Amino acid sequence: MWVHTLTLSAQSDKLTYHLKKGQVFDLLLLRLKPGVQEKTKNYIQTFIPIGKKFGYHSLKGFPVKESPTQGNYHPQSVILAYWDNLALRNKFLAHVEANYPDFHQKRRNIWSRFDLTYYELKKDISFEVHKKKYTVLTAYWQKDTQGFREFKQAWRKKVRQSKGVVKLELTQGVSPFGYDYNPDYFTITQWESKAAFEQFYRANLKMNHQAVKQVHQFKIF
Repeated sequence: MWVHTLTLSAQSDKLTYHLKKGQVFDLLLLRLKPGVQEKTKNYIQTFIPIGKKFGYHSLKGFPVKESPTQGNYHPQSVILAYWDNLALRNKFLAHVEANYPDFHQKRRNIWSRFDLTYYELKKDISFEVHKKKYTVLTAYWQKDTQGFREFKQAWRKKVRQSKGVVKLELTQGVSPFGYDYNPDYFTITQWESKAAFEQFYRANLKMNHQAVKQVHQFKIF
Protein backbone atom coordinates (compact mmCIF):
# COMPACT_ATOMS: atom_id res chain seq x y z
CA MET A 1 0.00 0.00 0.00
CA TRP A 2 1.26 3.48 -0.90
CA VAL A 3 1.62 5.79 2.06
CA HIS A 4 1.74 9.57 2.13
CA THR A 5 1.62 12.04 4.98
CA LEU A 6 1.57 15.82 5.05
CA THR A 7 2.09 17.44 8.44
CA LEU A 8 1.53 21.06 9.44
CA SER A 9 2.65 22.34 12.81
CA ALA A 10 0.19 24.09 15.10
CA GLN A 11 1.50 27.44 13.84
CA SER A 12 1.36 26.21 10.21
CA ASP A 13 5.03 27.13 9.97
CA LYS A 14 6.36 23.79 8.75
CA LEU A 15 5.17 21.63 5.87
CA THR A 16 6.46 18.06 5.86
CA TYR A 17 6.15 15.73 2.89
CA HIS A 18 6.76 11.97 2.65
CA LEU A 19 6.47 10.25 -0.72
CA LYS A 20 7.07 6.62 -1.61
CA LYS A 21 8.94 4.85 -4.38
CA GLY A 22 6.64 4.20 -7.33
CA GLN A 23 4.42 7.20 -6.74
CA VAL A 24 4.34 9.97 -9.33
CA PHE A 25 5.09 13.45 -8.02
CA ASP A 26 3.46 16.31 -9.95
CA LEU A 27 4.96 19.79 -9.98
CA LEU A 28 2.79 22.52 -11.53
CA LEU A 29 3.62 26.20 -11.96
CA LEU A 30 0.49 28.24 -12.60
CA ARG A 31 -0.71 31.74 -13.40
CA LEU A 32 -4.45 32.42 -13.34
CA LYS A 33 -6.19 34.64 -15.83
CA PRO A 34 -8.32 37.43 -14.34
CA GLY A 35 -12.04 36.87 -13.84
CA VAL A 36 -12.04 33.07 -13.99
CA GLN A 37 -13.34 32.24 -10.51
CA GLU A 38 -16.45 30.42 -11.77
CA LYS A 39 -14.51 28.51 -14.44
CA THR A 40 -11.93 27.49 -11.85
CA LYS A 41 -14.63 26.31 -9.45
CA ASN A 42 -16.28 24.23 -12.16
CA TYR A 43 -12.95 22.73 -13.21
CA ILE A 44 -12.12 21.70 -9.64
CA GLN A 45 -15.58 20.28 -8.99
CA THR A 46 -15.47 18.28 -12.21
CA PHE A 47 -11.94 16.91 -12.46
CA ILE A 48 -10.59 16.60 -8.92
CA PRO A 49 -13.16 13.91 -7.95
CA ILE A 50 -12.34 12.01 -11.14
CA GLY A 51 -8.64 12.30 -10.40
CA LYS A 52 -9.13 10.89 -6.91
CA LYS A 53 -10.75 7.79 -8.41
CA PHE A 54 -7.52 7.28 -10.35
CA GLY A 55 -5.18 7.72 -7.38
CA TYR A 56 -4.70 11.50 -7.37
CA HIS A 57 -3.80 13.27 -4.10
CA SER A 58 -3.38 17.03 -3.75
CA LEU A 59 -0.63 18.43 -1.53
CA LYS A 60 0.01 21.80 0.04
CA GLY A 61 1.62 24.13 -2.49
CA PHE A 62 3.36 27.49 -2.33
CA PRO A 63 2.48 31.05 -3.36
CA VAL A 64 5.03 33.09 -5.33
CA LYS A 65 4.68 36.71 -4.22
CA GLU A 66 7.97 38.34 -5.20
CA SER A 67 9.68 38.98 -8.53
CA PRO A 68 12.13 36.31 -9.73
CA THR A 69 15.72 36.55 -8.54
CA GLN A 70 16.98 34.92 -11.75
CA GLY A 71 15.38 34.24 -15.12
CA ASN A 72 12.31 35.74 -16.75
CA TYR A 73 9.58 33.45 -15.41
CA HIS A 74 7.10 34.45 -12.69
CA PRO A 75 4.30 32.01 -11.81
CA GLN A 76 1.70 32.91 -9.19
CA SER A 77 1.78 29.57 -7.45
CA VAL A 78 3.51 26.22 -7.26
CA ILE A 79 1.09 23.30 -6.95
CA LEU A 80 2.20 19.89 -5.67
CA ALA A 81 0.35 16.59 -6.00
CA TYR A 82 1.01 12.89 -6.36
CA TRP A 83 -0.52 9.82 -8.00
CA ASP A 84 -0.41 6.30 -6.61
CA ASN A 85 1.45 5.13 -9.72
CA LEU A 86 2.13 6.06 -13.34
CA ALA A 87 -0.37 3.59 -14.80
CA LEU A 88 -3.24 5.25 -12.91
CA ARG A 89 -2.05 8.69 -13.94
CA ASN A 90 -2.08 7.62 -17.59
CA LYS A 91 -5.53 6.04 -17.22
CA PHE A 92 -6.90 9.29 -15.78
CA LEU A 93 -5.62 11.28 -18.74
CA ALA A 94 -7.01 8.77 -21.24
CA HIS A 95 -10.38 8.84 -19.45
CA VAL A 96 -10.79 12.62 -19.37
CA GLU A 97 -9.57 13.09 -22.95
CA ALA A 98 -12.11 10.51 -24.13
CA ASN A 99 -15.01 11.87 -22.08
CA TYR A 100 -14.18 15.58 -21.98
CA PRO A 101 -12.74 16.56 -25.39
CA ASP A 102 -12.34 20.17 -24.22
CA PHE A 103 -10.31 19.21 -21.11
CA HIS A 104 -7.11 20.92 -22.25
CA GLN A 105 -9.01 23.92 -23.61
CA LYS A 106 -10.66 24.37 -20.22
CA ARG A 107 -7.19 24.67 -18.72
CA ARG A 108 -6.15 27.20 -21.36
CA ASN A 109 -9.27 29.24 -20.59
CA ILE A 110 -8.38 29.43 -16.89
CA TRP A 111 -4.58 29.64 -16.73
CA SER A 112 -2.26 31.79 -18.81
CA ARG A 113 0.58 29.51 -17.63
CA PHE A 114 0.08 25.84 -16.83
CA ASP A 115 3.55 24.30 -16.74
CA LEU A 116 3.79 20.70 -15.62
CA THR A 117 6.57 18.26 -14.80
CA TYR A 118 6.03 14.88 -13.21
CA TYR A 119 8.56 12.53 -11.63
CA GLU A 120 8.11 8.79 -11.23
CA LEU A 121 9.90 8.29 -7.94
CA LYS A 122 12.73 5.75 -7.92
CA LYS A 123 13.09 5.92 -4.14
CA ASP A 124 11.29 7.27 -1.07
CA ILE A 125 11.73 11.00 -0.56
CA SER A 126 10.99 13.24 2.41
CA PHE A 127 11.42 16.97 2.77
CA GLU A 128 10.12 19.83 4.85
CA VAL A 129 9.68 23.53 4.21
CA HIS A 130 9.60 26.23 6.90
CA LYS A 131 7.40 29.13 5.88
CA LYS A 132 9.23 31.62 8.12
CA LYS A 133 12.62 30.84 6.61
CA TYR A 134 13.89 32.09 3.25
CA THR A 135 12.94 29.37 0.78
CA VAL A 136 13.87 29.46 -2.90
CA LEU A 137 12.96 27.34 -5.92
CA THR A 138 15.57 27.06 -8.67
CA ALA A 139 15.26 25.31 -12.04
CA TYR A 140 18.23 24.83 -14.36
CA TRP A 141 18.43 23.68 -17.97
CA GLN A 142 21.80 22.34 -19.08
CA LYS A 143 23.75 23.12 -22.23
CA ASP A 144 26.57 20.64 -21.71
CA THR A 145 26.23 17.44 -19.64
CA GLN A 146 29.72 17.19 -18.16
CA GLY A 147 30.07 20.92 -17.64
CA PHE A 148 26.67 21.09 -15.96
CA ARG A 149 27.57 18.21 -13.64
CA GLU A 150 30.57 20.21 -12.48
CA PHE A 151 28.43 23.34 -12.19
CA LYS A 152 25.95 21.53 -9.92
CA GLN A 153 28.73 20.33 -7.65
CA ALA A 154 30.09 23.86 -7.32
CA TRP A 155 26.56 25.23 -6.85
CA ARG A 156 25.80 22.84 -3.98
CA LYS A 157 29.11 23.74 -2.36
CA LYS A 158 28.23 27.43 -2.43
CA VAL A 159 24.83 26.66 -0.89
CA ARG A 160 26.57 24.90 2.01
CA GLN A 161 29.17 27.65 2.38
CA SER A 162 26.41 30.22 2.83
CA LYS A 163 24.68 28.03 5.46
CA GLY A 164 21.91 27.07 3.06
CA VAL A 165 20.23 23.66 2.96
CA VAL A 166 19.10 21.76 -0.12
CA LYS A 167 15.64 20.50 0.83
CA LEU A 168 14.69 18.77 -2.43
CA GLU A 169 16.41 17.82 -5.69
CA LEU A 170 14.56 16.47 -8.73
CA THR A 171 15.90 15.26 -12.07
CA GLN A 172 14.68 13.18 -15.02
CA GLY A 173 11.17 14.58 -15.08
CA VAL A 174 8.58 14.30 -17.84
CA SER A 175 6.42 17.04 -19.32
CA PRO A 176 3.32 16.00 -21.30
CA PHE A 177 2.86 17.32 -24.83
CA GLY A 178 1.54 20.87 -24.65
CA TYR A 179 2.80 21.47 -21.11
CA ASP A 180 6.54 21.54 -21.63
CA TYR A 181 8.40 22.59 -18.51
CA ASN A 182 11.17 20.13 -17.87
CA PRO A 183 14.31 21.49 -16.22
CA ASP A 184 17.32 19.21 -15.97
CA TYR A 185 17.70 20.10 -12.31
CA PHE A 186 14.97 21.36 -9.98
CA THR A 187 15.71 22.19 -6.37
CA ILE A 188 14.26 23.77 -3.25
CA THR A 189 16.81 25.44 -0.99
CA GLN A 190 16.38 27.18 2.33
CA TRP A 191 18.24 29.81 4.35
CA GLU A 192 17.68 31.22 7.81
CA SER A 193 17.31 34.75 6.45
CA LYS A 194 17.25 36.88 3.31
CA ALA A 195 20.73 38.15 4.16
CA ALA A 196 22.07 34.59 4.20
CA PHE A 197 20.49 33.88 0.82
CA GLU A 198 21.90 37.08 -0.64
CA GLN A 199 25.40 35.98 0.37
CA PHE A 200 24.88 32.84 -1.70
CA TYR A 201 23.16 34.79 -4.47
CA ARG A 202 26.13 37.09 -5.02
CA ALA A 203 28.47 34.11 -5.24
CA ASN A 204 26.05 32.25 -7.51
CA LEU A 205 25.93 35.09 -10.04
CA LYS A 206 29.73 35.06 -10.30
CA MET A 207 29.84 31.37 -11.20
CA ASN A 208 30.78 30.14 -14.66
CA HIS A 209 27.42 29.54 -16.39
CA GLN A 210 28.86 28.34 -19.69
CA ALA A 211 27.24 24.90 -19.30
CA VAL A 212 23.86 26.39 -18.29
CA LYS A 213 21.20 27.05 -20.91
CA GLN A 214 18.54 28.71 -18.72
CA VAL A 215 17.62 29.35 -15.09
CA HIS A 216 14.40 30.19 -13.25
CA GLN A 217 14.65 31.17 -9.60
CA PHE A 218 12.13 32.68 -7.20
CA LYS A 219 11.26 32.84 -3.52
CA ILE A 220 8.16 31.09 -2.22
CA PHE A 221 5.86 32.32 0.57
